[in-house]
Amino acid sequence: MIILARVLQSVGASVIPAAAMIIPVRYFPPETRGRALGTTSAGLALGTAIGPIIAGFVTSTLSWRYLFFLSVLSLLTLPFYRKYLDDNRGESGRTDLLGGGLLALTIAFLLLSITNSAWIYLGVAAIFFALFLVRIRRSANPFIQPALLNNRKYAAGLIVSFIASGLSFGIPFLTPQMLTQLNGLDPAVIGFVMFPGAIIASMLGKTGGRLADQKGNVYLIFLAIAAQFLSFFLLSMTAGIGPWVLWIFLIFGNIGQMFMQIGLSNTVSRTLAREQTGVGMGLFMMVNFIAGAIATSVIGKVLDAGRASVPHALNPLLIVSDGGVYSNIFLVLSVLVLVNTLLFYVFFGERAARRRGESLG
Repeated sequence: MIILARVLQSVGASVIPAAAMIIPVRYFPPETRGRALGTTSAGLALGTAIGPIIAGFVTSTLSWRYLFFLSVLSLLTLPFYRKYLDDNRGESGRTDLLGGGLLALTIAFLLLSITNSAWIYLGVAAIFFALFLVRIRRSANPFIQPALLNNRKYAAGLIVSFIASGLSFGIPFLTPQMLTQLNGLDPAVIGFVMFPGAIIASMLGKTGGRLADQKGNVYLIFLAIAAQFLSFFLLSMTAGIGPWVLWIFLIFGNIGQMFMQIGLSNTVSRTLAREQTGVGMGLFMMVNFIAGAIATSVIGKVLDAGRASVPHALNPLLIVSDGGVYSNIFLVLSVLVLVNTLLFYVFFGERAARRRGESLG
């Protein structure tokens, strides 16, 4: 029953961040779109800041069951959507339920293969994915339009965003478990440890959007990359030490995640024609959801294996030996940040730098 409720909840909740990206793209021109995306990203970060504290308080004082009731509060936003958004509709078409179902089965069996370390599930996932590719090429109204993926800049943006989104789950998913296992903190206290980073990131949302408009998305994304790498590497060194130090490092990670979301959303939106923004940004958010699901499954699997036997720390600078498994994960995340930096530079940064050089010349 819990899983069924979470599935239904996720179906509805997935619309909110997708709308948060689509609305700025639809209603704001490219030259001011960064600020609009910064505002919506600040709202998402504010929810991230408040959420753990409220969840910890509710869990500690009442019961985890009451957490589901909080989702009902989203109904209060409906009058604002009806007041401020138009009701323009696109061309009518059928939803490709078969294609969507094949993609869902692909992701489900992929996650099962990771969780259970079963190659047979991975094989089943490959079969469903092959059927999905056949379906979207033959359907009149495919679940994912092949024309979108034929847009090389857009497809490159999806790849970079997939990796970046997976990395962004390193802090909100991994940190609470680390603070529980290594520091023995209660959920309510963990919320307060993570609060400063999230609230500071939300306060800098408009600043990040302004930087994207004034200095470009490439500039903002490289700032985000630097902050994320610094956060992950420092956490790899200090996993297990007192939370009175860790919260400082979490600030860099949250700011990096915020700037990355603004920069990539703005970059990807500019690769789309206006009539493709709804579907294109919806697919962009779907890829982020899939990346988050895969990343948390992989990290959870590594944690389970590490708890059985504490692994050797890959980072020679680790201070607390008991934090080996968390240190290793954060170190791998920091390396992946550098890999994604290279991909982004190849796809977007090099050409942007060349254009700036030509304009200066």
